[in-house]
Amino acid sequence: MTKNHKEDSNMRMRKALALTMVTAMTLSLAACGGSDDKSTSGGGTTGSTSSSSAGGDDAQEGGVKSYADLELGKDFTDLKVKISVLNHRTDLSSDDYGGVTWKEYLENFNKDYPGIEVDMNTDTDYGEDSLVHLQSGDYETVMMIPTLDAADLSTYFMPYGDLETMKTQINYAQATQYDGQVYGVPSTANAQG
Repeated sequence: MTKNHKEDSNMRMRKALALTMVTAMTLSLAACGGSDDKSTSGGGTTGSTSSSSAGGDDAQEGGVKSYADLELGKDFTDLKVKISVLNHRTDLSSDDYGGVTWKEYLENFNKDYPGIEVDMNTDTDYGEDSLVHLQSGDYETVMMIPTLDAADLSTYFMPYGDLETMKTQINYAQATQYDGQVYGVPSTANAQG
């Protein structure tokens, strides 16, 4: 197996893991809202990171299903890997949090994906620290997208699909799109009016 083939294989595995994790976590977070209303409040967009530029890669390229085609609880259930997640929701790490904690989310996630070990990391200064993580080149598998120029999205994050498709799957798809590709899935959103 050549180095490039091995890197391509690793990239496909990372894409599958990231898509699966983000889909599961997003649906879990959305389910906690208890509302069929499509508007949500709060903030944060989850993106799957890449150690190399994803620049325009199609999410289905290399045999990895797109976000729109992923069947939660059916696809990739046999994966065995350790991934890391970085987010700003430090409150969900507390045992006295009044809602569903990260520990509970991960227990539910592992019912369908028992072979995926998730190292959950939260950060109280996420806005600054996440940029340091990205710029260091040593960053987590899945993380919330920090404030950065849209043109830089493909440098750090893999696309979930094209904007037209993703608009049928999620609200606020345009928030993390660049050049027709969507790089993040909102866990919550803030709409003013």
